[in-house]
Amino acid sequence: MKLAYEWAASTGREKAEINALGRHVITATPAGYYQLDPRRMYPRYHSANWDQDMPSAMFFDWERAGAQTGIAIHAAAPADVAKLGSRASGGCVHLAPDDAATLFEMIQSSYGGAVPRFAYNHQSRTSSNRGDFLRDREGRLIMAEGYRVLVMIEDYAGEDAVAALF
Repeated sequence: MKLAYEWAASTGREKAEINALGRHVITATPAGYYQLDPRRMYPRYHSANWDQDMPSAMFFDWERAGAQTGIAIHAAAPADVAKLGSRASGGCVHLAPDDAATLFEMIQSSYGGAVPRFAYNHQSRTSSNRGDFLRDREGRLIMAEGYRVLVMIEDYAGEDAVAALF
């Protein structure tokens, strides 16, 4: 495996805050493995929760407690570019605008196809973010159309947070 790109990234601030809608939220980026949602890929998107543009937005296909989460990889706002490499987001993964655009275009143009679906816990109504896959009664992987991309979020509290593409 060869490293293709290495980019500075920011993740959640890891604290309780009030968003633009006046709601109390925890600004965390949960550690785990995630797939990208092929139905929620937007060259231009605006977050009502934070009243902020999210260019090159690629949302995680992760359901928690019965609802799709709003966690995505996207370009940092101009005021947040200098914060890349630190915990500086409301929970999303921020990249520099050019890096986010490169990643968005690359995934859309080259990584579509059948992918194994992550397991789903019907009791908690939550998708696995531990890398467990959904299987049929015979143990075969259940596949769906998506992007052949696996996003891994580590709980790393050090400096110089990096997004790497292999």
